[in-house]
Amino acid sequence: MKKYIFVSIIIFTSLLLPSISTNAEEKKLATEPEETLPFCQKPVKTPGPGNVVASIAQLKTIIIWSDIVTTKHGKDFSLWHQAQSKNIKCKKGQGSRYYYCEINAIPCAQKTQNEIDQILESAELEKQKKEQEKEKKKKRKSNPKLRQMNKPKQDLTFYLLPLRSIF
Repeated sequence: MKKYIFVSIIIFTSLLLPSISTNAEEKKLATEPEETLPFCQKPVKTPGPGNVVASIAQLKTIIIWSDIVTTKHGKDFSLWHQAQSKNIKCKKGQGSRYYYCEINAIPCAQKTQNEIDQILESAELEKQKKEQEKEKKKKRKSNPKLRQMNKPKQDLTFYLLPLRSIF
């Protein structure tokens, strides 16, 4: 009797295990994040403030670089450890005891392919918008009537102010 119970448990678990493992694989696939790729912007060059200690001057310059990159490209790109082609030059000022550093680095961020496509698309739209504005300016310069319309009108109140005091 014990033999039959033991055999039935083995058969039951062998039938159940494949379905459990496939469910685990499906859950694993559903929760896996998308693959990310490094995406980089144009290099950013930043001078930093002076300091008596060279390492502190470097740190302050890195903080300033990070702030500038955050403003230009967003918080994702401002992480120093993800930047590429990092170049830090520190020199002591002439006749000074202060060190001054300058950084040149390429800001990078880990992005999914969808995010990269969105960034490139918005950059392309910006480029097209600038080109359209340039075309409008060229048309205004070539057409004398449009040039006159865009000129600011002279304000005559400046000339009339002395007359107000008379009346």
